[in-house]
Order: sequence, then C-alpha cells, then structure tokens
Amino acid sequence: MSSLLTTALEMAWLFLPGIAANIAPVFATRFWPAKSLPVWEAGLGKNKTWRGVWAGVGAAAAVGVLHYIGRDVEWVLLASRIPATTFAATVGFAILLGAAALLGDAIESFIKRRLRKQPGESWAPWDQIDFAIGMIVVVMFVVPLSFSDIVIAVLVLGVGSFLTSVCGVTMHIKKSL
Repeated sequence: MSSLLTTALEMAWLFLPGIAANIAPVFATRFWPAKSLPVWEAGLGKNKTWRGVWAGVGAAAAVGVLHYIGRDVEWVLLASRIPATTFAATVGFAILLGAAALLGDAIESFIKRRLRKQPGESWAPWDQIDFAIGMIVVVMFVVPLSFSDIVIAVLVLGVGSFLTSVCGVTMHIKKSL
C-alpha cells in the first residue's frame, strides 16, 4: 500500500470520532425532532443547539467503542495511530476528538456571525475544515503528526466533509452545502 494512501487511511481512522461528531447534529435535527435550545444564539447563531452537542458527543463515543473493538483487527492495525489501549481511554479519547470537532465548528460559526454571514451561508473552505482544525490542534498534544500528516488530514477531512454535505443535500437531510 502506498505511503500516501496509508497516511490517508490512518488520518481517517484516527479522526473518525470527530467526523461522526460533525455529522451527528445534522441527523439529530432530522431524526430527533424535539425542540432544542441554542447553545449561545447571540454568539453562534440559532443552529448550534444542545441537541447537536449531545448527538455529536454520543456519536464520537460510539465510534470510540468501535475503535476499541477493532483494536486487534489486522487491517485496522495497519491504519491506526490511536494512542489509547484501555476501553475508558479509547472512548475518552474519542469523546475528546468529538468535542474538539464541535468546538472547531463553533469557533467558525462565531467568526461567521462576526462577519455578518447568515446561518447556513456557505463560507468555503472553512465550512469544510473547521472541525478538522479543531481536532488537529487537540491531537497534536497526544499523537505525533508530521506536516504531511496534517496536510493529508485536512485534505481527507475537507473533501470528505464536502462530499458528505453534497449527499446530505441530495437526500434532503441537509438544507445547504
């Protein structure tokens, strides 16, 4: 397997909890229809809700369980840089990544509001990589990442986020890219 592909797989597997946390609020809006309060409407807008936070953290934790279960699978070992070895540490690390992804998205929303951009208004490429930046900043304290790892992670996560948004809009789960 080429080095580039291996690194891309490693980054996708490592950051999977944050990917799940980033996607979960969109699905929660559709499948968890109860009204939810905004986290901080004046600062983040009305679309950043507590339902989304809990759905994101829950999705990250679920992926942490998947990471733990898959820790002995041969192909996973080829693409894994997850530093945790116990169940609690693996799930805790996943929750940390999920929270970092949500925080990266919230910071981007805060900046968008300051720039007077409307909720849902496109702000490429930041809409696609905000969660990735949040996770990378946190992961760099725990997992050694080279400059090329970071570039590949941003590209993989950014392109993946864009393609996921296209699918979400096509399936009428998401309103806009």
